Amino acid sequence: MRWCTGLILAAGTRLLPAADLEESAWAIGLERLPNPYDYRLSAPNGAFTGKLSSETEALVAGWRGTFAQPGWSHGPIVLAEGAVLRGSFSGGDFTAAEGRSGLGWAYALDRRWTGWTYAQATYGLGQLSVSEPSLGSQTYRGRGWSWMLGLGGSWAMSDSWSFTAHAGWRDERWDLSGHGNTIRLSAAGPTIGLGFEWRPAASPRRLE
Repeated sequence: MRWCTGLILAAGTRLLPAADLEESAWAIGLERLPNPYDYRLSAPNGAFTGKLSSETEALVAGWRGTFAQPGWSHGPIVLAEGAVLRGSFSGGDFTAAEGRSGLGWAYALDRRWTGWTYAQATYGLGQLSVSEPSLGSQTYRGRGWSWMLGLGGSWAMSDSWSFTAHAGWRDERWDLSGHGNTIRLSAAGPTIGLGFEWRPAASPRRLE
């Protein structure tokens, strides 16, 4: 009978979560976005295509929350972020501001490590500035959309602060216009990011 009780206790212990999934966290970080942009310029005298080899980065700030029940080590999460993008290329630059929202699933691996997978959609406003000796300076403005799929993780440095990293795939489109022309920018490829998370003192991470 003792061995039976021991087996039940051992099984029950394995079913218990390793750590609670944190309720919420505020984050800030930097991202490297896909490169290069493919462009299609539609003008009165025809259509032209090419590539803009742009080194594009983003400053991202946002919030990650979970719907997991108290005591759960895993559960659904929601993401809400804002980002400022900047890319430079020979003869000009591209800047944009976008809002992001997403859903995913997170798992507290232990007291320090948390991992998650997510899907995210974005909407933004962008501006392309071009300077050519023959044309002078031209500015094109418009809006864009994108989607992202990715994996992320965090490591707790203290009760309130964590280091984060994520990687994924981003597909984006920007429709811009100006000077009687329209330009579509598109890019698809890997994206990576590093940053920090802060949790309110009311719900600190328990480190053991």
